[in-house]
Formats: sequence, structure tokens, C-alpha cells
Amino acid sequence: MRYTSDSVCSQQQSWNLRLIQRNMQLDRGEEKMRFHAIASQASLIVALQLALSLVYVRASEARQSISGSSEQEETDHVRLSTPVVKAWREIPVGSPVYALDDAVGAKDWLERALIQHIESQTGIWNIWIEPGYSVFRIYPYLSKRSPQPSVYQGIVLKVKGNLSVEDLCAAIRNRTPTIIIDEYDIFGADGLSVQRYSRPHDWDRLKR
Repeated sequence: MRYTSDSVCSQQQSWNLRLIQRNMQLDRGEEKMRFHAIASQASLIVALQLALSLVYVRASEARQSISGSSEQEETDHVRLSTPVVKAWREIPVGSPVYALDDAVGAKDWLERALIQHIESQTGIWNIWIEPGYSVFRIYPYLSKRSPQPSVYQGIVLKVKGNLSVEDLCAAIRNRTPTIIIDEYDIFGADGLSVQRYSRPHDWDRLKR
């Protein structure tokens, strides 16, 4: 078969056209792949940013919740304990320990009080430990898990006998008449402080 120069040129142009089309198809395929890869990377970055934002928000909420809870506990301690310690100031020494409960209108104070048995003392105290007596510090409406507030109110209570915290609580709940208040020191804000003693004290003897 004989080819004229025109036919050869026409075939060459057809091949070149096919080659260009094929290259264009390959380029479009590569572009699609690059686009999908970029889109996937962008989606991953956005997802990571959202996850980090969520972690930050939850951490901030937790910190605010803890801070708000501590502030609320302190506010509640002062607000709720004020009428309690005011009522306790009127209790005569020599009364049974359940007088603490009788003097208070709200009957949940004992379950919501922090009660500590004092086994040793340093510095100057209005109430002193001595043999045959037990000394307790009672903070109404202060949780055991709460940090000590900047303003706190309560009573240092001395009773006759060697008692634990559990013994004291049981005597209050069961209205035990033989567990007697020997002396106490009310401490609090707004001039609430008062001390009452059932007998004269030889302070030099007690401090030795």
C-alpha cells in the first residue's frame, strides 16, 4: 500500500491527538487523586481540631465545676452554720450533749457536720485537754471532702469521759443523759465567739 504525504500527516495528527487525549485523561485522574488526598487530609485536620476543642471545653467545664463547687460549699457552710452556732451559745454547761441537737431547728446538721477528736494541742486554747475528758471540734455543714474554708464556724466541745467521734454522735442521736457538756468555745464570724466553763480553771496546771 502506498501512502501519500497527506495521509501520513493525517495519521500522525490522529496519533498525536489520541496521545494528547490519553495524557489529559491521566492528568485528570491524577488531579482527582490529589484532590481526594487533599480533601481527606483537610477532613482529618478538622476532625482533630474539633476533638481538641471538645477536650479543652470539657476540661474548662470541669475546672469551673470544681471551683464553683468549692465556693458554694464555703458559702453554704457560713450561711447554714450561723444560726446553728448562734443557738449553741445559749446552751448551759452541764447539759447533756443532745442539747446541741435540741437547740438547732434543722435536724440534718449532725449528718452534715465535720467532727474531729482533738488529741493534742499547741499554742493558746480556750479549752484544754485534761485526763478523764474528751475534746471535739465540730463544724456544722462542712463536708469532710471540702478544703478548710477561709471563714469557718463551729464549737470546741469538752465532755466528761473518754469518747470517740462515734461515741459522741451516738450520745447525741440516742439522747444519752449521762454524757455531759463540761465546757465549750463557740468560734465564728460577726461576734459569735463565746466561752462557757462549768468550773474554775487552774490554767497553769492544765498547760503543764
